[in-house]
Amino acid sequence: MTAWSGTEHFLLRTLKGQGHEVSVLRNIQKRHRLVGKALRNLSNVLTGGDHYTVERTLVTANRIGNAVMAHLEKNRTDLLFSPSSIPVSMVVTDRPMVFYTDATFKGLLALYPELSNYNPDRIAEAEYLERSAIQNARQVIYTSDWAARSAVVDYGADPDKVHVVPFGSNLPARRGRTTILRNIRGRSRERCELLLVGVDWVRKGGDLALEVLQEIRKRGIEARLTVVGCTPPSGVQHADLEVHPFLNKQDRRDLASLLSLYERSHFLIVPSMAECFGIVYAEASSMGVPSLARDSGGVASAVVDGVNGRLFPYRATADQYVAHIAAHFSDPDLYEHAALAAFDHYDRQLSWDAVGHRIQDILQAATRNGHAMATTH
Repeated sequence: MTAWSGTEHFLLRTLKGQGHEVSVLRNIQKRHRLVGKALRNLSNVLTGGDHYTVERTLVTANRIGNAVMAHLEKNRTDLLFSPSSIPVSMVVTDRPMVFYTDATFKGLLALYPELSNYNPDRIAEAEYLERSAIQNARQVIYTSDWAARSAVVDYGADPDKVHVVPFGSNLPARRGRTTILRNIRGRSRERCELLLVGVDWVRKGGDLALEVLQEIRKRGIEARLTVVGCTPPSGVQHADLEVHPFLNKQDRRDLASLLSLYERSHFLIVPSMAECFGIVYAEASSMGVPSLARDSGGVASAVVDGVNGRLFPYRATADQYVAHIAAHFSDPDLYEHAALAAFDHYDRQLSWDAVGHRIQDILQAATRNGHAMATTH
């Protein structure tokens, strides 16, 4: 998978750090998607562009499954671990399999409006593959209660083998509580700094975040909204809107800039209209920055209301966000408590160390025969 490749890096490092001998089937889905992409392009010509993802077709899933089984035949492997349900959907093996992902197919269809035109002929295939993967896996791990509930309710998964483990923060620099406290106390008392990180202005709730900025200023509070990862639509402007269209975490200077933006920010505001989890909330918590989020999809497992931020009802108004921000910004002690609570929650639940311990227990439940595993990528 490439959709959360940064997460795969941290997950792989965590597994190796626990003493597992890991054999990686690199880019297995990417290779076989090339054939599927050609089929999708042909379908677009014939159908007028009905949406579907090529990896969720029997042709591609079988190709991936055959490649996985070929690897298992040639290598000593005690367990197959996949950061997606697709690679295990068509695998036939006596080796236990575990997958770790952020959504079920039915959950995605219900959450994302852009999937409303999903090719009807492909839905049955995708549903079959999802159900098959859940049945094949010895244990299944989701990042949220929302996704886990769908696995049980929509696909009949055995609740005893369904687990919820949130993704960890993908910021590489881990800071201690003393450093975090110093950063919190160093934040401006004159200007409230809001940060939005995301690649899709509309889906990430950029319009609402901008409205919050405007309403804060109407209350006489100096504020700035910094946007990282996207450019607001044409015509969306504000004197206190700062935009960084792209910062690459793999680039040393860009990473330093991103960390500096987190350090100065009082709140992460990403009121996404649709979100399976939201790693950005974990990253904010790792920097002692409380999150302001919309209760959508699996966000409630990333932002625990009153713990590492505020989870607002889906249709909450800008005034509701502003009331929370103003109350905390005007009370340094209240804000410090909230910011430290966010970091403490990260330390207990959203660090890769914490995630790794929980995954380790699940893998041990899946197999007791050794430490060698294969993981798809």
